[in-house]
Amino acid sequence: MAKKPADKKTLLTEFMSLFNPELTRALRKLAESIPADSFIRSDTFGRFMGPLSKWLEGKEEGLGPIAGAFVEKAADTIQDFASVVQGTEKKTAPEAMDGEAWINGIAKGAAKRLEKAANPAAEAAKIIEELAAMQSLIDAFKAHKAATAPPPAASKPVTHLLRDDAIPAVRDLRTRIAAAARRRRGTL
Repeated sequence: MAKKPADKKTLLTEFMSLFNPELTRALRKLAESIPADSFIRSDTFGRFMGPLSKWLEGKEEGLGPIAGAFVEKAADTIQDFASVVQGTEKKTAPEAMDGEAWINGIAKGAAKRLEKAANPAAEAAKIIEELAAMQSLIDAFKAHKAATAPPPAASKPVTHLLRDDAIPAVRDLRTRIAAAARRRRGTL
């Protein structure tokens, strides 16, 4: 039973990672607005941010899965902010998340959970519910984006968090997990 909170935390952390490109862009814009002679750009500030981030990471272990995931994200954001301000950020991460890699990571995690589950049918049902929740969140984000989009004449090219082919892949993954669970129930 000790695994369940870790699974929820992992799922929430993976979901929050969808926003990494947007968060990085926001941190870059914030860094651009800081004057070159500001204390925030000093080495002293950078040296202070590292221990603060590590301290937060230490505090996350005693928290529940949801609070732990948010504290972990806050610690990562502090480190990212310090590296952006100092000009030492790694620029190897793509701006848009690779939907296929994201789906494959979720599929591998689901497969591990099914292998270790005492009741695979119940675990498969939980996984399907989690995927349905992810799909509804993605649909809500898309609907909000469509509702708040500027008129077509004034619109700019939009960069997406996921490639267009990733959304059907979420639905496909949900279908594949349900089929695998049905097959496994039939062979037990």
